[in-house]
Amino acid sequence: MAKTVAIRVQMPDTLRAKFKAQCVLEEKTMSEMVIALIEQYLAQQ
Repeated sequence: MAKTVAIRVQMPDTLRAKFKAQCVLEEKTMSEMVIALIEQYLAQQ
């Protein structure tokens, strides 16, 4: 398995709150969702 690393992203607190709420609704962590979104983005490139 690949080594995991941390990234830091600056965003408005309102955007973070909406994102976190959506993750809770989908029963996923924010990390899981960010990874899925990045993978989806890369697959489209």
